[in-house]
Amino acid sequence: MMSKLTRNRRIWPLAAILALFLLSLASAAPLVTASSPTGLSLPRTTDSQTCFQNINDAVAQQNALSPETDTQLLQTAESSSQYQAFSQTGNVSVVSTIPAMEYRTTSACAGITVEAYTFSFISEGKELSIAVDPSTMSVIRTLTVPAVSWGVALNSSSYPWGGGYGYWNGSTYSSPTYPWYYIEGDWSLPTVTSGCSGGCTYGIWSGLTNTYGGEYMAQTGFGADAYSSGSTNYWLWYQFYGYGNPHDCTFTVSPGNTLLSASYSSAWASSGGSASSYNEDTYDSSVGQGCATSSAFSWSSLGTNSYFAILTGETQQSTIPDFGQVTITGTIYDNVYNGGPSGHCTSTPYSNGDAESFYYSYGGNIMTESLDNGHCAFNDDYW
Repeated sequence: MMSKLTRNRRIWPLAAILALFLLSLASAAPLVTASSPTGLSLPRTTDSQTCFQNINDAVAQQNALSPETDTQLLQTAESSSQYQAFSQTGNVSVVSTIPAMEYRTTSACAGITVEAYTFSFISEGKELSIAVDPSTMSVIRTLTVPAVSWGVALNSSSYPWGGGYGYWNGSTYSSPTYPWYYIEGDWSLPTVTSGCSGGCTYGIWSGLTNTYGGEYMAQTGFGADAYSSGSTNYWLWYQFYGYGNPHDCTFTVSPGNTLLSASYSSAWASSGGSASSYNEDTYDSSVGQGCATSSAFSWSSLGTNSYFAILTGETQQSTIPDFGQVTITGTIYDNVYNGGPSGHCTSTPYSNGDAESFYYSYGGNIMTESLDNGHCAFNDDYW
């Protein structure tokens, strides 16, 4: 009996040590469980527009990452050599502790696979974005671009932006019939060239805003840098303007690729969705990659007052970069669960709604934006 008890006593410490060892391995492993989804299933389709709206639906109803996962992803980004080098240039601030989600579509758009969660950091006029693979908790790519806050464009010389497009409903600015819950832009990424010695920046995007003039905006699209040397840089981004700087996404996009961008409320995606919960998504259908909010963003500042919509191109420097002509199509949806119509074109005013176009002249170059004969499109031109 004494011998048996002694053997049991010897076995128990070994079992305890083994359990502690396994527990330590589990705590060090990447958080890639249900709190960190790596994929979502979608209905199969070969149509890029249907695919994009299916993605939007899925993104709007995705659960948020756990705070523990957010923290681990952020710590991985901040421990990278790229971040350490960036932080040597001055004070660094993170755009948001909630990362952007970079994804890839599967065959026939039957699902999306999350490639990375991306954090953007600001320092000394530059923005560094770091993409972290949630499966391995490792940095897979980075992007550094100018720190641009994409503002609103108005038909006024007091705004140093390069043009814009506004849409609202109702007989006046202050009494719209009902709010918009979804806006989408669809265009081919233009080639941007420039004679600016220090570089020029240009962007196209779609967005929702709470008031004419854009006090708060949920918006997403692309940015491009062009230098006199001939080098260019293109990237996707989204921003909750009035809250903070944009999230810049790190995968490569190229001129000629088809981009679809959408800003939308969760009330558009489901009958139980919150009208104060917003989502962003920009998708390059040519390569099957996209960038979106990792979960809906609760934003009381924009709230349910998204009565105005914008589709716009802009610049904020002494010269406008040469981007040729871009034809952008757009669709606006109101809250279909609140009795409104399911959608209509931005260039076709609805009921008492109004549409407008702008032009802007800066540095001897002119940027124009105009309606396209009511065909749900408008042209963005450089000349």
